[in-house]
Amino acid sequence: MIPLLQELLFGTFVPPESSGPTIKHSISGNPNRKKPTIKSARDIVFAAANTPVWKTNKQIVEETQLLFNCVQRHTLKLFEAGKIQRSVRGDPDDIKAVYIYRMLDK
Repeated sequence: MIPLLQELLFGTFVPPESSGPTIKHSISGNPNRKKPTIKSARDIVFAAANTPVWKTNKQIVEETQLLFNCVQRHTLKLFEAGKIQRSVRGDPDDIKAVYIYRMLDK
């Protein structure tokens, strides 16, 4: 132990070479890094409903993996804003009216 202390104190100690590249970590992060854009649920629902194919809320839920209540609320708001079309499905098996959505006809 004493020869090691003497080497450290009097400068004869040489640290070993590193075995490979070192990993540098930054506490504050890289400010130039591109952060992923976070899409809102409304944008996700709009992208799913903005197709030429008619879709029900259940089909949009299966496609987007959002909650049914969330999809129902956003499709209603998008329809009221005039961004998508809404129609009633004419199926006699439906007890309640089932709305279907698609993109606006231009």
